[in-house]
Amino acid sequence: MEYLRRHLDKRPYYASLIFFLEAFTPLPSDQFFIAYGLTGMKIWYAIVPFFIARIFTYSFWVYTASSLSNNLSLGSITLMSFLSWPVLLGEILILILLYYFVKVDWEHVIMHRRLRVINHNH
Repeated sequence: MEYLRRHLDKRPYYASLIFFLEAFTPLPSDQFFIAYGLTGMKIWYAIVPFFIARIFTYSFWVYTASSLSNNLSLGSITLMSFLSWPVLLGEILILILLYYFVKVDWEHVIMHRRLRVINHNH
């Protein structure tokens, strides 16, 4: 993570571009911000582009949801819909991916373009 931070400090707009593009995806952003926070970089490089992109995406979803709500019955959605096994499995997989994201030797990946995991057992 330290090498990734040093690499992104030289090119902070890469981080801004990544956060801008990530805001357009349906992926949850909380784990993404946690990983970014582990680099220790300035939060403004992430928040500003993310906020700008989310204005567009949320506007799109609000418009889409309001249009669909006129045609759909939402009575079938309950609290248990959010505690279903696909949702819980998705959250567990995201946490596992975050764990391995932190374990990647980013210096080796950037310099040699090959994935290597850091082993802290020795």
